[in-house]
Amino acid sequence: MAGDPALERIRAAIRRLDAPRTLAELARAEPRLGADPWYRTVADYVQRRLWQPASEPAPGGLAVGSLQQVLRWLLAEEIAAAAGLFAEGRYADTRRVCERAARIDGQCAQLALLRGMAMAADAPKDWATLIEARRWLTVAATDPALQDECRRAAEHLDTALDRRERTEVTRLAEGYAAIRRVYDRTTLYYVEAVNMRASLVALGGKVDRARRRCRPGRPGARSLDALARTITSDLAVLRAALGL
Repeated sequence: MAGDPALERIRAAIRRLDAPRTLAELARAEPRLGADPWYRTVADYVQRRLWQPASEPAPGGLAVGSLQQVLRWLLAEEIAAAAGLFAEGRYADTRRVCERAARIDGQCAQLALLRGMAMAADAPKDWATLIEARRWLTVAATDPALQDECRRAAEHLDTALDRRERTEVTRLAEGYAAIRRVYDRTTLYYVEAVNMRASLVALGGKVDRARRRCRPGRPGARSLDALARTITSDLAVLRAALGL
């Protein structure tokens, strides 16, 4: 039934984001296909999806299995293209196809998986890209049929993120150690204490930004939490010494 001309017209209208035409084609097909389960699933998708931003789930949405079935039908060209490009190692092109598909509907689990894996492969050392890739794997894992594949991809990505977070922790910890070395004396002049405080405040800001990027509960996050507490403690001592 998915290849029925009426359903293909509905599909084309959805892909063009043409709501009036989509509703018109549904109404036109209703007398002949109204009792067909696949037509009813597509119609339910349209009614729930209509006017919603493509990146947001529609309220009271379809069951996951039905939603993903509709999206595989709706975005078949993009899924095939992205899978082919990924297999060829053309990761940037894979991402572009997935981004284009997301303008129609950003909930497709298969494309989310391909997008996440392509991002990780395309920029394996870029922290922000790895974080976004991990989020796309979370989207993909909403489809039970993809959970095993998502878990394997997530394990690989978590290893890369742990490595990147360790690099950031080391950099910030070395910055803290450098500050302590500069001011490693029992007694500091007032201006030295002021300068040390300014350096710690600046470093603390960098640590806070890194903490917001780190995944809660991971080793990098725990290390940064400890460093933040140490900096806070040092700043409290300096504030007291400076009478602030």
